[in-house]
Amino acid sequence: MASRIANFIRPAPTPKRKPTKSKDYLAFIHELPCCVTGRYGVEAAHLSFASPRYGHYGRGKGSKASDRWALPLHQAEHRRQHRMNEERFWSSIGIDPHLLALVVHGIWSDLGDDAVAFATAIINQTLADAGALDRGTRHDRYHRRNEAGSHPSNSGLAPIDQRIPNEHRRGAPRRDQCP
Repeated sequence: MASRIANFIRPAPTPKRKPTKSKDYLAFIHELPCCVTGRYGVEAAHLSFASPRYGHYGRGKGSKASDRWALPLHQAEHRRQHRMNEERFWSSIGIDPHLLALVVHGIWSDLGDDAVAFATAIINQTLADAGALDRGTRHDRYHRRNEAGSHPSNSGLAPIDQRIPNEHRRGAPRRDQCP
């Protein structure tokens, strides 16, 4: 028996409906790490470029995207996203923002109060897959130093030489060389 493919009916280019807004979901987004750097202290960044594959048809003139399409971005990354072509911003990082937004929203919808740990794990895995964990760490150190004023110790971390055990410091004698 041969199977038939249903006739393709082209949907309207942009469904006419008001964007769904949820204060609870946005509060949840603010508890997550940045999906680009892993830093905390994020803003809800709404995706505005369309991806019909995932059911996101962009936003019309003067309208906002639904909160379903919000992702946690650190303030510096959110500003950078707005300064450049949004699609280029996400492709340069190597993250599919529409897929990540749907996954994070789905976790929140299913797990409610328990969703933060699971969504954080998904964001961390996404960062690892994109190779962004090292990039985020270097980015954090640079910004902590510049935001704090001058020295990395102003960031609340102990100076690096206090965090490295003596035997691992450069120039320290190896254990097999000690008397």
